[in-house]
Formats: sequence, C-alpha cells, structure tokens
Amino acid sequence: MSINLFKKSRLLWDDTGVALITTLLLLFLMSSLLVGFCILLTTNQQLAGSNNDDVTAFYSAEAGMEQMTANLGDLFAQTYSPTAAQINAVQLNPPLLPNIQFLTSTGTSGYMITPGAVDSLGNPAPTISTVKSGTYAGMTAMLTEYTMYVNARNAAGREVKLQRTVQTVGIPMFQFGVFRIPTSPSLLARTFNSVAVRTRTETSFWQRVMATP
Repeated sequence: MSINLFKKSRLLWDDTGVALITTLLLLFLMSSLLVGFCILLTTNQQLAGSNNDDVTAFYSAEAGMEQMTANLGDLFAQTYSPTAAQINAVQLNPPLLPNIQFLTSTGTSGYMITPGAVDSLGNPAPTISTVKSGTYAGMTAMLTEYTMYVNARNAAGREVKLQRTVQTVGIPMFQFGVFRIPTSPSLLARTFNSVAVRTRTETSFWQRVMATP
C-alpha cells in the first residue's frame, strides 16, 4: 500500500514540473512576440517619418524651382539680355518656407542660375547655333542658355536637388521673307504686310518687299 502511494506522489511531482516549464516557455514565446511587434511598429514609424521628410524636401525644391522660373521669366519680359547683377538679384530671392533652407551639403547656396557663356564683364553671352526643333527649326539663332539649380534641405537633413535648363533665342530678321526667282512683275505689284516663310532670295524682289507697306 505504501509503495503505491509513493509512486502516485512521484507522478504528481513530475507533472507539476512539466507544467512549470511549459508555462515559462509560453511566457518566453509571448514576450518574444511582443518585443518583435514593438520593434516592427517603431521601424514603421521611423520609415513613415523618413518618407514625410523626403516628400517635404522634394516639394520644397520644386516650389523653389517654379519661383525661380517665374522670376526669370519676368526678367526676360523686361529685357532680353539681362546683366549679371539682374541674374544675381533673382538668385537672392528664394521662397520662404518653414524649416527649409536652400543650401548644399557644403553650406553653399543651393539657389543658383548659371549662364552657359559669359562675356568679358561676366554678363550672360549668346552663342551662334542652329535651332533644332520647333517652328523655327533649321534657322540660325543667337542662343543664351541658363541652367537653374535648386537644392532644398529640411530640418531632418533630407535634401533634394533639381536642375532645369532654359534658353532665350534671338533670330535675325533677314531670315524671314518670301522671295521669288526670276522677278515677276505681277508679284512685285502686290503688297506684303507680313511674311514668315524661308526660301531663296533675289535682290530686286528683296528691295521691293522691304519698300512696300
């Protein structure tokens, strides 16, 4: 009888130990899942914040580029050939945005306009080139190129750089005209108020067209 009681108590003791170990394993597993969930949540929040910073920097750079383009367009409306001082005035007028600086990583200005060529005084200078596309393709023109740079940086250190190139084009008037070979008396008697066709020239007809109203 005593032997049976001893065996029964031994079995109960063994079951109690297994239950404790199982409980500890479950607690460890649940703790691991909780820690992993917390890490995942924190990482997602950091990524979301990083994306917001990137988006803010991009749209700030785009806003700066659009303002620079608009200001440069207003300057071209006043003068076809702006001076270096007038270009610098545009560069010194970036948009005022909260927590945004228009600076490069080295601390230099991130709001700049660079002419393709300059003269001896440092003013933008045109170059002789051929128009490659558009209505006046094939014509020889005086092209003045400007490259615009905008580098926007936010408080988190995120920065975006945008670049755009624009040109002013001056086409000599002698390239516009309607001419005919040989000279036609009937055609010479007609009045030309406006001409915009490129073709061959003939001296007498050229003088006649320029003389008519």
